[in-house]
Amino acid sequence: MRHLTRAFAVEQFLGEVTVQCARGVRWVAVDPWSGGYRMSLHTVEDPDDERVRDLSSLVSLDPVDEDFVGDGRELGRVAEA
Repeated sequence: MRHLTRAFAVEQFLGEVTVQCARGVRWVAVDPWSGGYRMSLHTVEDPDDERVRDLSSLVSLDPVDEDFVGDGRELGRVAEA
């Protein structure tokens, strides 16, 4: 099990989701960011292809983060105490 450090992110798979009739998957990530941490939500299309391995490169189903592939929707940031 990997834990949150300054060098690595922690991600949690949240499951399947349907957005405007498109099947997708959703996960949340906490990444190191500028002396603190950034939390983001990712909602991407499920290509139903076993050869696809990199979730962050999939097409976003969230209009807010369509221009920022892989970044997800920012939920918040916190400075390290």
